[in-house]
Amino acid sequence: MEKSFTSNLGLGIALAVGLFASCFYVSTTVVKLKNADKTIEVKGFSEKKIISDIAVWSGNLVARGTNIAEAFGKLNTDKQHVISFFNGEDIKADHINAAPVVKDTIFKMDEKGQPTNHPESYVLRQKFTVTSADVHKIAGLAVKIDQLNVQGIEFESAKPDFFFSNEKLNQVKVDLLGDATKSARERAQQLAANSGSGVGQLVSARQGIFQVTAENSTDLSDYGVYDTSTIDKVVKIVVTLSYTIN
Repeated sequence: MEKSFTSNLGLGIALAVGLFASCFYVSTTVVKLKNADKTIEVKGFSEKKIISDIAVWSGNLVARGTNIAEAFGKLNTDKQHVISFFNGEDIKADHINAAPVVKDTIFKMDEKGQPTNHPESYVLRQKFTVTSADVHKIAGLAVKIDQLNVQGIEFESAKPDFFFSNEKLNQVKVDLLGDATKSARERAQQLAANSGSGVGQLVSARQGIFQVTAENSTDLSDYGVYDTSTIDKVVKIVVTLSYTIN
């Protein structure tokens, strides 16, 4: 009996040691696998100031009259003043686009305040759009046009829009992507170095949406921002990169 007990005890110890060794091996393997799959995710940011090189401004010349002939007569007279104003500001004819005239009829009201079928007056609007590379001149034009209103010529001025030409903007985007990627790589290297590791291969890369904002603006959108209200703008991009850790 004593031999049998001793034999069984030895077998139990051997099995326990084997099981422990097996567990240790599995545990070590899992750690290695985790280390092999270990990654670091970083964001890189880049921005660049740009100056708009295209300006688009528009406004409506408005003429009113009790009959259609009177309204068109005033519109044609006032239109000459508008053209003279543009000439005085050295705006080239091929930079000006005049849209077709839009007519609104104002009907008389009855004693109950309901509109009748009898015209009372007519309102004519003709839209003028100016496109120019001289963005500062157009910015001033939108203010100076009020001189016509002082002369009794009704002109509704809109705010000008300022753009950066697509060809130049596309090149800026390429440059910013390179800078943002470099920035992300440097951040990854710094974080890895702080933990005594090294940066390995690139695992994944995600590009954010380009944002074209006014200077000092915090506006952001999932669909991208394109500010047209200012001449001076900033193009921004964020990229997200994942690297393996050695």
